[in-house]
Amino acid sequence: MELTVLYYTSNREDEFFENKVVETIIQNKGGLPVVSVSQKHMNFGYNICVGTQDNCYHNEFRQIQLGLLAVKTPYVIIAEADTLYPPDYFAFRPPERGHAYMYDNVWVHYTRFNGKPKFWFKKNSDCAQVIDRSMWLEKINKVLDSTPKWTSKENKESYRIQYRANGACMWNGNPVVTFKTLNGVKSNTATKRGVPPRYSLPYWGSAIELRKQMFT
Repeated sequence: MELTVLYYTSNREDEFFENKVVETIIQNKGGLPVVSVSQKHMNFGYNICVGTQDNCYHNEFRQIQLGLLAVKTPYVIIAEADTLYPPDYFAFRPPERGHAYMYDNVWVHYTRFNGKPKFWFKKNSDCAQVIDRSMWLEKINKVLDSTPKWTSKENKESYRIQYRANGACMWNGNPVVTFKTLNGVKSNTATKRGVPPRYSLPYWGSAIELRKQMFT
């Protein structure tokens, strides 16, 4: 087995919504093992519960660091608590070691906007990657090992931990959909200018129906 699903969460999302995200991952991940790192106990793969911490990037990457230490495979495939992943996402297998691979069909669903729900094209995102475990752990260790274990303070280095290969390899398939719900570290994200929003996407269907499924 080359891949482990690394799921990390601050458990700040609506419980019904996050449970639906987890159910979708279980349904679509095939036989991949899961390491989950959470702030509340979860019955999801091999779970590491860190207790309640401030919801910030430093603590997010500390959770990632703990997850990487527990992973036994050469690569991890990222899964976040506010994102839906199709089976295509989990079907990818990296052809060689030492790289970060980015999924380039990511769409954003803003739940706070009034009007008819829609999807906005982002292309790629930190929420949809396959990364060499050892390479990423080394990168994170260099930043976090000289800092407090948990903190509420943000700094520029916190945003630079995640490894980005030059010309990072891409793969794609049906859309990955990430939700902006006001419960994450950031409530906004950049999307591609000039790409009109869509009211429906392959695999997921209409934005209206998807919102109903995820939040009611």
